[in-house]
Amino acid sequence: MNEFKSKTVVSIVKDHPGHIIDPGGEAQTFDKPHQVERVRQVFEPVSNIFLLLPSPDLATCIKILPGLKENYPINAYLIMHPTNELFARKTIYILGKSPEETLIEIIKNIPEATAMH
Repeated sequence: MNEFKSKTVVSIVKDHPGHIIDPGGEAQTFDKPHQVERVRQVFEPVSNIFLLLPSPDLATCIKILPGLKENYPINAYLIMHPTNELFARKTIYILGKSPEETLIEIIKNIPEATAMH
């Protein structure tokens, strides 16, 4: 499945430059070096890649995210996966923030958007 996911991420990013893309929580986790490299290369020129996490404390993230009681090992693995840090340019912590507050923080972290105001 990861082979398919890595090719799909590459295709979507290449086919939609300048668009907002939300690949979902596990779309960026790859374990095979060639898959990581494939996605790293397509992400390299993209400056605005955000990782949204509840908290900088991974134990807090693992504890509070929905569905973790049923899928704790899988979800903990996905939250702690090294490709999150490798691919993300900026991490936004959302615990206690409304969607609107999260959006404002994301916009503040986009240099092009900041320059426009």
